[in-house]
Amino acid sequence: MKKLLVILSILSISLCVPDSATTAELLELHNVERRLIGLPDLSWSSEIAQSAQSWANSLAASNSFKHSGTKGVGENIAKASDRNNVIAFLVGMWSKEKKNFVNNKPYPDCRTGSGKIGHYTQMIWSKTTEVGCGVGDTKSSKILVCQYKKSGNFIGSWVYTEADLVKNPGQPQEPEEPIEEPVEEPTPEDPEESIEKPSPEDPELPPIDPTPVPTENEFAHQLLTLHNAQRREVGVPDLVWNTELEDSAQDWAEYIARRGRVTSSNQRDLGENIAKEDTDYKADMVEYTFNIWASQKKYFTNR
Repeated sequence: MKKLLVILSILSISLCVPDSATTAELLELHNVERRLIGLPDLSWSSEIAQSAQSWANSLAASNSFKHSGTKGVGENIAKASDRNNVIAFLVGMWSKEKKNFVNNKPYPDCRTGSGKIGHYTQMIWSKTTEVGCGVGDTKSSKILVCQYKKSGNFIGSWVYTEADLVKNPGQPQEPEEPIEEPVEEPTPEDPEESIEKPSPEDPELPPIDPTPVPTENEFAHQLLTLHNAQRREVGVPDLVWNTELEDSAQDWAEYIARRGRVTSSNQRDLGENIAKEDTDYKADMVEYTFNIWASQKKYFTNR
């Protein structure tokens, strides 16, 4: 009887979905991309997360990497060696595809060049309203599986239209009632594209001008959204962007880059965070570097 209880306990632990902090991070990393365009936020589905976690465990146990084929959901998968801020790194492997995306034609012709777009377009698919994710562990790597309802990447459909955009991009939105679409199997991108691997430099691509652009300063908008997502978790007011502080921070960042050494500017009456990350991989470095700071919350208690 004792052996049976031990086995049941191990199985119960292995099927656990990500903890609340990881869940919040995964949801926010998705919604940051949607808010940059002006699309409604996704909501987290515990039911979908259980399905995604089951497949992540299966991939880890079998040392394989392929789509589950689960009916009724879209699916993104990614795998990388374990590291600090691994969740942001894995999601960044999908969101970096936005450099190849332009919303001027229905899927899959909404791309510039020959790069992959399908992981990113599933993240921002306008008719998708729910997401759930699971994380599998191997001895040396993490496997992320996210599943989506409604599924995206329907051939011949627009990723989003002007009618899908909300009035206040950057603010959390209540998802609207989903609209029924014809049943059609989505076409997931080749999963090998989301395995961490060295690659030659991409050829220089012409500037991409997605339509519409919700803000003149996408970098500022993304950073402000990431900061305020952390503040809303604990119920404190949002920050506002200050262009004078931006100019001061940019001057100091360029000074650090020239010197090659990270050091504080020591300006009076100003708080300051600095992060530096060396990588050759083209993940979304804004999100990845920001999470060097955000991940410290696991050590914080307001007592």
